[in-house]
Formats: sequence, C-alpha cells, structure tokens
Amino acid sequence: MLSIGEFSKICEVSTKTLRYYEEIGLIYPDEINPENGYRYYSIEQMKKMLFINRLKSYDFSLEEIKAILKLEKDQSDEKLCLALNRKKRDLQDKVTAYEYTLKQLRQDILSLENGISILSYRKKIWLWQLHQSL
Repeated sequence: MLSIGEFSKICEVSTKTLRYYEEIGLIYPDEINPENGYRYYSIEQMKKMLFINRLKSYDFSLEEIKAILKLEKDQSDEKLCLALNRKKRDLQDKVTAYEYTLKQLRQDILSLENGISILSYRKKIWLWQLHQSL
C-alpha cells in the first residue's frame, strides 16, 4: 500500500486533489487508518488515477470523467470511443474559435503598428448607418 503522499507523487497529483476526488466520489483510497485517518492507495489504483489524469489532459470535466469511469466498469470501449470523439470535436471547435481570435488579434496589432485605431471599424459602421438613413 502507498501513503497518500507517495501515491500523489507517483501519479503527479496533489494530496489535496486526491482528497477532493474522494469527496466527489471519483477515486477512493483502498484503506483509511481509523486511528489516524491516514489514507492508503494500492498499486492497482494507479491505473485508474493515470486514466483520470489522461482524461483531464483532454479537457474533460470531473463530471464527465465520473461518467466515463462508470462506462469503464461496463467494459464499454465503444461508449468510451464515442465520448473521446465528442471531446475531439469540441476541442476542434475551440481551436477554430481561437484561430479566428488570433487572426483578429494579428489584424489589430498590424493596425496599431500602422497608426490605425483598432476601433476604426466603428467609424465604417457609423458611415454606413448614416448612408442608409439618407
């Protein structure tokens, strides 16, 4: 058995995080010493913790991870694959949005470097509205 400190170092997660995961039902220690409250984890639990870390690295929420862990118990690789593909699409959508934001940011930086206000587009809108009202 590994102490919570040893387990946290091996799995690269803080002891505070492990206690929180226990609180929300994500992963429980194999044993808690009733006399001093020390938590102990088994070597077998490292696989689960490393799986949780992997899913977190994919930007899954803790609630999503809990749902996936329930799927794992059912030996449902097909459902896990669906969840991973859904997350992949979500991340791709975010990448696309960030790429658009970066493009806008580059344009604003270029405008500022050329002495043009980044709000100069507002003047174009105002002129268009003025033209429409004539």
